[in-house]
Amino acid sequence: MNKDNNMKFYGDYHTHTKYSDGHITVRQNIQAAFDADLKDISITDHGYNSPDFGSLTPEKMRKQRAEIEKIKPEFPTLNIHRGVEANIVGSDGTIDLTEKDYEDFDYIIAGFHAPTRPKNIKSFRELYLNSYFYFLGTSKAARERNTKTYIEMVKKYPIAIIAHINHLTKVNVKEVAKCCADYGTYIELNAKYIHDLSYNAFEEILATEAILIANSDGHYTEHVGNFSRIIKYLKNYPGIENRIVNTRPGTVKFRTHLS
Repeated sequence: MNKDNNMKFYGDYHTHTKYSDGHITVRQNIQAAFDADLKDISITDHGYNSPDFGSLTPEKMRKQRAEIEKIKPEFPTLNIHRGVEANIVGSDGTIDLTEKDYEDFDYIIAGFHAPTRPKNIKSFRELYLNSYFYFLGTSKAARERNTKTYIEMVKKYPIAIIAHINHLTKVNVKEVAKCCADYGTYIELNAKYIHDLSYNAFEEILATEAILIANSDGHYTEHVGNFSRIIKYLKNYPGIENRIVNTRPGTVKFRTHLS
């Protein structure tokens, strides 16, 4: 529970372990959350698209699940969740999970990640290329396509959290946020990539009814439960904690079904 600036966060719902691209074990992750005085911790390793780059496989998922269940009794004051960070792989909003996979996880985070395989050539041209080369600028047409991709994803899948919005893949954040508000999907404030979200874009999100959730995207023990970068980012927004769901204990409700 981070007490800087009088803002407290009771849970961290986006973290990684060595089962994907994290640098810590499940035990180290959970211990770091306990040491940070969190009430909730979620391990959300990457989905099944790119095992060569460290994502989960069904076998790794089963080992991870068994390890988490074995450790849980040692931390009775900590709610330990097991989610997954799915990869957007299609310009039509397709992610790298099937409906059959949902039952293996408590909830789904989703975002675009560079080391993934596109669904097809069309998706590579329409989604991957402009995301890879975002630093050259994103055309209006590409931004509109990206926005449609995210909206279709939220409509097609029970996405609980949109990960690191506007990191790599640039979208019309207001339109995506409006869709998330309609479907009960949280918009993430990601400590690792918080500065990819401009203040103009942030205020466009605030102009909607979308609910925010703050997460570390921690890959190391020192990052799990560390919200200092988010607190600094929000310093000029008094009362913003009222829009962030994990500043209140017991209020995070994961979207797990299609609306």
